[in-house]
Amino acid sequence: MALHSLLLRAMKKLCEKIQSIGLSVFNELGAGFDENVHQLGIGIELRAAKIKYLREANIEIFYKKHPVGLDRPDFILFPNKKTLGFDQPVFLECKMGEKIDDASRQQLKTYLKSAPLNSNPNISNISMGILLHFQKKESFNENISRKPKDPVSVECWRYDKKSDSIKKVFSF
Repeated sequence: MALHSLLLRAMKKLCEKIQSIGLSVFNELGAGFDENVHQLGIGIELRAAKIKYLREANIEIFYKKHPVGLDRPDFILFPNKKTLGFDQPVFLECKMGEKIDDASRQQLKTYLKSAPLNSNPNISNISMGILLHFQKKESFNENISRKPKDPVSVECWRYDKKSDSIKKVFSF
């Protein structure tokens, strides 16, 4: 089996785990808190799942190969090869709202584009990123609160240097 196919299968497994973690956090916290509270819950669940991570670690952002600033992705994940099938670091961005928007995708693209230029190998080896989306609202009909049908969604993206674009690998 091709390496690319094995990586995609392993990445899908990681994304399924992230979606499961996201659902656990959403079911506990609901939709009423801001992104930061959900991120703290994600961190607790990542530790419980034995997925190593850095939270809001600085990465350099580049313009024409020159560093122009710092930004902080929500998480940099370090999957365990034994349990998830690969050990390549991955960005994880958590978002709250009605749906994943293009501004969130653009933010992830900026991180993925700058990653290879960073001197830290934990960052320079990142080529894929995950957007974890939490629905921001519940409905309140007939004096009863109802959680959204699909409260958590996941998109996995890969940066393509040749076209300077990100390409969706899968979503669910």
